[in-house]
Amino acid sequence: MHFRKQISTLYLIEVIFNVAFFILCGLADLKNFSRTEIFDYSYKISVIDFSSFSILRVGLLSVVYLCGISRPLWPTILLSVVTLILVISKAVFFFGFSPINFFFKDIIIVTNFIFAIFEWYVVHVANRRAHRKEEHTKFVPNVSEMDPQEKKKLIESSNKCRFNNKKSKRFYENYTLRATSPDSKFATWINYHFFNPSKDKNSISAEIFAIIFDLENDEKTVARQFFRQDQLNISQEKFDISIQGNKMSSNGAYGKIEENGEAFDGSSDNEPLINEFNIENNQNEITWDISFTSTQVPLLLYEEEHYARSVPKQLKMISICPSPRCDFGGSLSSNYFGELEIDGWIGSQSHSWGSGYPTDRFFGQVCQFDSREKNTLEIVSTTIELGCLTKKLFLMVLRYEEKEIKLNSVYRGSHAKSEITFGNVFNWRFQTESNVASFEGLLSAPRDSFITIPLLNNTNKKNKNSNNTTRHLLLTQKATCTLKIVERGTEKVDIIKANEKCFFEIITDEFSFNEIEEI
Repeated sequence: MHFRKQISTLYLIEVIFNVAFFILCGLADLKNFSRTEIFDYSYKISVIDFSSFSILRVGLLSVVYLCGISRPLWPTILLSVVTLILVISKAVFFFGFSPINFFFKDIIIVTNFIFAIFEWYVVHVANRRAHRKEEHTKFVPNVSEMDPQEKKKLIESSNKCRFNNKKSKRFYENYTLRATSPDSKFATWINYHFFNPSKDKNSISAEIFAIIFDLENDEKTVARQFFRQDQLNISQEKFDISIQGNKMSSNGAYGKIEENGEAFDGSSDNEPLINEFNIENNQNEITWDISFTSTQVPLLLYEEEHYARSVPKQLKMISICPSPRCDFGGSLSSNYFGELEIDGWIGSQSHSWGSGYPTDRFFGQVCQFDSREKNTLEIVSTTIELGCLTKKLFLMVLRYEEKEIKLNSVYRGSHAKSEITFGNVFNWRFQTESNVASFEGLLSAPRDSFITIPLLNNTNKKNKNSNNTTRHLLLTQKATCTLKIVERGTEKVDIIKANEKCFFEIITDEFSFNEIEEI
């Protein structure tokens, strides 16, 4: 049971106890019994049971607020203060130190009763609102019908840079383009990344990563290049990123990673990376000149409160999709695949940032379902930090038949089911539900379609966790997604599918790609 439900149940028990206590006192008055005996037994039971409960309530209410589950702050402060007063009063009465007569004892009991009801109401209503919050569906505005300036402003605000080089804190930020050809033969993944892996504000670096997937033959070409801090130019006013002339903005992106670039220095520490890419000294060259037009408004995969901070408080990394479905045009070339014309490619432009790469994070994106061009899906399995505790979450945002269904609250995410299995095919099964419908899905991709990337910092050293093991990023754009939707009440079933054109990303430190191949 979710701990917020436990709090609500605890308050309800106290309300019932106080009601029973009032009934006993009333019967005593009617039958001319001595109220002293009732107070001696019933009130002592009340003190023993609910003084400890009251202390627990103060702690739990604080947890509710600190974990970002209940707003605003004033109910927490008010209820905590009153509860502490009641605890002290009960303790004084219990040990017989108070000369206060029964009239004042009755006042304390009545006050305790009223605030028990009030506390229960506050938390119970918050619970009900939490249920409904993510289950609320809204119509998705048609971007083509929006004012061009309004559309640009909306996308620009979603792409606002969160990086602040004046603050010396660990930080990572990514701007990513993903696109797949209409015939699902080719796909590309281009990532502009700048980061500060330490608390030294002079250790800021940047990198550009480009991949071209031949989905038909399961071949890939990869290029990666690092850049110094003085080669990075970021606009804080609008979406305009430049890394030594390689640019990305709301209109598109162009750039080039050259042969024998600065990605690797040939040291032994880089050899595993080079071997896994099947390249030597970055011999691959990739050039891109891409334009994209968004056909949907930005998609928020997490709750809105997480986006208010430059660095999310409870999540290591957070993402937003300013353009969840884009039409791409332009050109893409490499020394391996040659020139590729981009015409009618479908994909997305996304933006993510945080204090580090979380482990065991799974992310999936569908920009277009078969025969359902306007339907999109984003899912993530991640970990949220609740003080010293961590909890697994599965979050989902579905745009379905021009409506947006958000199942992305902490409450809903902690109750959803998510499981991934590795083998010749990587299968990610998930299940969640709301008051409107239940959802059951599968995102799968062949093992051979994945590429693995040991995560590096600006000194070309592998990103290692506390256990000194390498953290890997695995990704593919050849995943297949099947989603079953069952409407409540009518039990109407709808199954939508996207075949071999979905994005599937895994961040883990449990094994390397070679070990995965042996499974």
